[in-house]
Amino acid sequence: LLTVKAQQQQASKSSLLWEISGKDLQSPSWLYGTIHAICPQDHQFSPATLYALKQSKALYLEVNIDDVQEISRLQTAMLMPEPYSFKALFAAADYEKLSAWFHDTLNIQLAQLDKMKPLVIYSLMLQKFFATSCNQPASTELEFVKLAKVQQLPIKGLETVMDQLAIFDSIPDTEEAAMMLKTITDSVKSRDVYYKMMTAYKQGDIQALYNQIVETEDMIQYK
Repeated sequence: LLTVKAQQQQASKSSLLWEISGKDLQSPSWLYGTIHAICPQDHQFSPATLYALKQSKALYLEVNIDDVQEISRLQTAMLMPEPYSFKALFAAADYEKLSAWFHDTLNIQLAQLDKMKPLVIYSLMLQKFFATSCNQPASTELEFVKLAKVQQLPIKGLETVMDQLAIFDSIPDTEEAAMMLKTITDSVKSRDVYYKMMTAYKQGDIQALYNQIVETEDMIQYK
């Protein structure tokens, strides 16, 4: 069989693609583990994944990134209201250190991002910081959207942008700021964590991915 059945994978649990089928389900669905940034040379859908998509009647993403209104909501939600200042989250020396890193590593003036949510700045930082082996990282979500459009499949979202932002809004801004400082202070460790995660992803080892995420120091209390 081209498709991968979950019950056949219990021993190894190494697959990004899982078939959901069984009692009272008239037809199967498929669940796929996506990653928001991966070098194009490391990204390739398996024949089983392409087959599953061809059998599908719709594509559901975490958030419908093909929905103009959702993207518009995201752009609006990225900004914090007055008198918020990202700079105010840091001690002067720490902000200067982070600002210098943004300038030297990402060629970005941190002061221009001062009204943005810490999550937005952190996401930008991580995506650029870790994409050292390619200039234009690919996104599995975007690749799915391209294929779905060829098939003329409806594209929908399981959650809204606001649903997802609410999760990260529950983390205090000061803690997100501390995470950023830790990332650049121990950049060797940060890259090592990223490469281990990417290796596990390319191997489809979801147990290793899960363990790594929940054991990451900054994420433990938000498991």
